[in-house]
Parts: sequence; structure tokens; C-alpha cells
Amino acid sequence: MLNPNSEKTSEILLKLNLFGCVEIYMWMIIAGNTMERIRVGVIGAGRMGTTHAKNLLAHVGDVEFSFVVDTDREAAERLAKTVNARQLFGSLEDVDLGMIDAAIVSVPNIYHYPIVTPLVSQGVHVLCEKPLGLRASDAYELMRIAEKSGSILQVAYNRRYDPAYQRCKRLVEEGNMGKILHIRSQTIDPEPPKGWEADTRLSGGIVFTTCCHDFNLLTWLTGEPVIEVYACGSLMVHRESLSPDDYDNVLVVLRFKSGATGFVFAGRFCTYGHDVRTEVHGERMSVRVEQDRMLPIEAYSGDGVRHDYPYWYMERFRESYINEVKHFIECIKTGSRPLTDALDAAETLKICEAAVASILSGKPVGLS
Repeated sequence: MLNPNSEKTSEILLKLNLFGCVEIYMWMIIAGNTMERIRVGVIGAGRMGTTHAKNLLAHVGDVEFSFVVDTDREAAERLAKTVNARQLFGSLEDVDLGMIDAAIVSVPNIYHYPIVTPLVSQGVHVLCEKPLGLRASDAYELMRIAEKSGSILQVAYNRRYDPAYQRCKRLVEEGNMGKILHIRSQTIDPEPPKGWEADTRLSGGIVFTTCCHDFNLLTWLTGEPVIEVYACGSLMVHRESLSPDDYDNVLVVLRFKSGATGFVFAGRFCTYGHDVRTEVHGERMSVRVEQDRMLPIEAYSGDGVRHDYPYWYMERFRESYINEVKHFIECIKTGSRPLTDALDAAETLKICEAAVASILSGKPVGLS
């Protein structure tokens, strides 16, 4: 490829111009740049698939979208139009995987394993929505396949790409807190899930859709494995809209290898908005992460003090979603290991499985 800034190139361009062929040279530049772009396929055109694709388009310049796959034709068409994808498919079986370098997978949890398997088997880099299936054994298998093929397999545990949580992690690593004694996290959604997320056969229920975020976060912040889990849950508010084997509030107690304790609470009844907060308590310092307003503004009146509040997690974690797709592309370019990889997801799924087993048995469950 010619260097557009060199004197030699200027001479060549001048000669080409005499023959009216400058357009050919410009076409060569455009074609060369296109070849360097990462070709992406989107599998699942729902909320998160659309979010990841839009963030790639807006914040990562060197990608192009080869196709969108979704059984919902209208959703696929909307997303394809938004990101200028070249083709639409109703099933991954109809796709030539040689068309892409990378894929975004955002489908019901039960389908993560069967969809990601052929992708990583053929060397496609994958950003898969959490939790990477519903069984830890499947996640470990995907990890082995990806390692063998050389695929980057990143799992979208977005909170670890949030600036506030990354700052909290640095405070822990700097050692000024001393030993971590206790860590807690809560995630309370403002309303129950809809669609496939409300069907435990497809989603796994609140433990696999919500608690998994907190489990993944706490093991990362402490840098320790969980060795015992005790959990309980109940369905008290949304009996008509949730599966009878799901819960609208769950409490989980974790015991870490060092002896530190953890506490996770998840719910689906927070009327004022998505309530996410985390506390880390050490020997010499405690850290709390939360966001109770979108803008630094308060209104004072005879009715009291008012301020806004992020109602939904898409508002609260907007920056983290952008950061995680940037990280995914950077890992592809450099061959680096993702911050949230398949091994990490498998360890989180082990905790999810133990929590469900504990709820059903009413007893603590140990982890090897």
C-alpha cells in the first residue's frame, strides 16, 4: 500500500491524474481499509444484542456487520438497518461462518452453549452475554474449545468494566484496606422480567439472570474462590408473572477460602429504580459503590429534597457496556485474555448451581 504522505506517492498520483485514474487509487485505499476491518455477526437482536451492536458501531471504528440472526424477522431487520448489516438469517444453521471474524451472542441463556460451540470451534471470536449457559460443565467445555481454536471468548459481565467498580478493585489491590473481612452486593430490579427471562426453562431464573452478576463481582473484587454457599428464596410479590419455581427475592451467604464472608441479595420489586450497591469491608478501610442519581443536582422545597435516580440498569451502566465492547475488540487485535473469560464464567456458574441446590435443600453446599 502506498504512503499517501510521501513525495513518491505524490508523483505517482500526479501521473495517475494525467490519465484520469485517481479514482482507481482511491478505490485501492478504501478496499485496503475495508480488509482490515473486523467482520462481525450479531446473533440475537433483542435488547442486549442491539446494545452491543450499537456500541460497536458508535465507539469502535474498524468493524463492519456481516449479518444479523434472529427468529424475530422484524427485530433482525431493525437492527440490520441500524448497523448496516449485509444479510439477515433466521437461524445460525443457514450462516457461512467464514463470513465473520467475530460474533455477538445474545440469546436465551439455555442456548448459549449450543450456539457458541460451533462459533469457537471454527475460530470465531465471541462476545457472549452472561452467564455462558446454565451449567458450569458446559462453560468449561467452551473454554477448552476456545483455547484449542485460538478464539477469544469474552462473557459480558459488564460491571467489571464500570469505572466505579474498577476503582474499587484498585483500592483492594493496593493493600491499604488490609485483609478483606466481609463483602456484600445487592441487585434489586424495579420490575419482574418479561419474555424468555420470565421462563426458568430458558433463563434459569433469578439466580442465573441476576445473582450471577453479584457472584462474579465479589469473587473478582476479593480475588478468592468461594468454598461454601447457603441460599434461600421466596416468591412473594410477582406470583402471577413469574414461573412458580422462580423467586422475586433471594439471599445468598458466601464463605471464601480465606474465611471472609459474602452476602448477596437480589430482588424484583424496587419501585424507585434499579438499586445496585456493593460494600467491601477490610481491616483498615471500607469501600462502598453505588449510584443514587444520574445528575449532580437536587431540588429543595417544602416537600423535601428531590433528585433523579437511574430507573433501569441500562442507564446506570451505560459506560460499562461501551467499555466491554472496546475491550473485546482490543483482545481480538492483541490476542490478550479477556477480563471476563470462559473460565471466570464457569466459576461463577458453579456458585449459581450451588445456590440453587442450597435453596432446594435448605442446607449449605460446599464447593471444591
